[in-house]
Amino acid sequence: MEHATKKWMLGWLLRILAAGLLVALPFALLVRGALWASARWGWHAWVAVAFGALLAAITVSALAWWTLRRLSLRPSFRTVATRVGLPLVILFCSFSLLYLSGSNAKSAQIREAYPLLHPILRLAVGTVRLVDTRIVVTDIERGPTSYAAMRLPRPTSSLHYRQKDGTIHAIDLRTQGRGPLRNGLVRLYFELLGFETIRHVGTADHLHVRLPEA
Repeated sequence: MEHATKKWMLGWLLRILAAGLLVALPFALLVRGALWASARWGWHAWVAVAFGALLAAITVSALAWWTLRRLSLRPSFRTVATRVGLPLVILFCSFSLLYLSGSNAKSAQIREAYPLLHPILRLAVGTVRLVDTRIVVTDIERGPTSYAAMRLPRPTSSLHYRQKDGTIHAIDLRTQGRGPLRNGLVRLYFELLGFETIRHVGTADHLHVRLPEA
């Protein structure tokens, strides 16, 4: 009896884990696909975002189509894609690219600088907000004078500066008061998606996240 109970619990645990992975898959393909196309293939940022969105839309559509088939419904894949997959991905991308909540930004200046952040980093921030609603972006744009104001050495180049494409390729995230497990999971999330991270102390302990340099 005890063996049967353990087997039943393990079966349900595996089902829950599989369901979680399937839910996360479209988001991972969205961000990872866009980053891969941009960093590895040299595609323009917005073309790369469209590529990641296409991967995510196909995945969402496939999962929705499979679910409906399991419920004995018989919609065409095209119908599910145009009415479910694509609209959901467009809605999520628009939200992530255009909006940063005040609770997720250290200051109003951070929110004002958000549109200058590289779009793939914005997608990554939008995705992590779904599972960590208390994530806080503490820095985006800096200029040479910003480092002087913080009494830090002024670097000749920084991914916090505006780059040649007109966007900023790095963000800083708050780590204080969040606990080692939460901070570790956030760092692991960005690294699994292909971003580079550095945990260091400037004016305060924070996690620096940046696009991989070519």
